[in-house]
Amino acid sequence: MQKKLAKALAEPVESLFEAGGKDTWLSIRELLKRETETAVSEFSASVAGFELDEETVERMQQSLRDYARKVVENKARDEAGKILIRMKDR
Repeated sequence: MQKKLAKALAEPVESLFEAGGKDTWLSIRELLKRETETAVSEFSASVAGFELDEETVERMQQSLRDYARKVVENKARDEAGKILIRMKDR
């Protein structure tokens, strides 16, 4: 799930930063929310057959949400170094 989530977030976030519109962060938040909820939903469906207590499932879901947020944060840090170059190019 984490690999799938990272792939679904990393490239689109990078593209949003490259485009540099004034709605960049709003678009990133919407993307993060949509992709995270999709991943959590798929994860929940895949573990439904296992006999896990609710607390464990919730902890695993939160871990997935935290991972998604970390992917976006790391991509933002990577792109922050490139922003000055892009500004000079424009």
